[in-house]
Amino acid sequence: STYSVCTVIAGLEAAAKLAEATSHPADASEWRRAAAGYRAQLDKLCVPDGAFSKGFLLSDDGTPEPDDTLDISSLYGPFMFAGLPLDDKRMQRTLHAVHDRLYNSSPIGGVIRYENDNYFLAKQQYQGNPWIVCTLWLAQYLLAVQRGQDAKDLLDWALARRMSSGVLSEQFDPEDGTALSVAPLVWSHAELVNTLLDLYKL
Repeated sequence: STYSVCTVIAGLEAAAKLAEATSHPADASEWRRAAAGYRAQLDKLCVPDGAFSKGFLLSDDGTPEPDDTLDISSLYGPFMFAGLPLDDKRMQRTLHAVHDRLYNSSPIGGVIRYENDNYFLAKQQYQGNPWIVCTLWLAQYLLAVQRGQDAKDLLDWALARRMSSGVLSEQFDPEDGTALSVAPLVWSHAELVNTLLDLYKL
């Protein structure tokens, strides 16, 4: 997936820094070359309009086939882990697609994980259930591109869905907002903290 490739790039570049810090320059050079090799192939993860896709699927015979599904992680991975410039055309096109197709796709708003996500989805007229993590990932990106009010609106959406105890669940019914799946989900709380930290850097 696009997200996985970007985490691999981040891991290789971190390993190169550690190798340099511990006086292993040959290893550092090798891992930087490997990371650069992955970076050079990122265009293969784009759909024809230039936005990042979910990635590839393996067919029954093991042949990789493009998976053109739009996925919020395909915006967040290049941003958070591969550190692509915010004015990168691929990033801008992915943001536009996410805004149009994954954000506010149901009555309660929020951001779904990807198109046609059936996980815990009981109401098939919707593309998926909105998640706290996905909504806050978009908020973090919007903070980075100086769209502070839009990001705060997403943060407020997440905070409005906390339980009376303060617990955040994983996802919500797209019509009535009922909490679904795991609660509390540590990942939801972690992304809330990350988003608040980003907000207070402004």
